Amino acid sequence: MNNILKAADFQSQTTLDAVDPGRHDRQKSVNVLLAKGIQYYRHGDYGKARDTFEQVVIQDPLNLEVNAWLNRVYMKMDFVGEQRTFNDLLRLDLENEWAYVTPG
Repeated sequence: MNNILKAADFQSQTTLDAVDPGRHDRQKSVNVLLAKGIQYYRHGDYGKARDTFEQVVIQDPLNLEVNAWLNRVYMKMDFVGEQRTFNDLLRLDLENEWAYVTPG
C-alpha cells in the first residue's frame, strides 16, 4: 500500500502544471504572437513576421506550427531577394545598353 501512495504522490508532483507552472501563461503569449506573425505575413511584412515567429520559437522551440510559418517566411524572403537581384541586374543591363545607343 505504501508503494501505491508513493506512486500517487510522484504522479501528482510530476504533472505538467507542477513541473511547468507558467505553461498556461506562456501558451497564451505564444498564441497571441503566432496570430500577430500570421497577420504580418499575410500583409507582406515578412521581416516583422520573421521576428515575431522567432519570439515564439524562443518561448516554445518545439512548436511545429510556428516552425512551418518560419519556413514559409524564409522561402518568401528568399524569393523576394532573388526577384530584387534579378530586377537590379536587368536595370543595370538596360542602363548599359542605353549608354551605347547612339542618337540618329
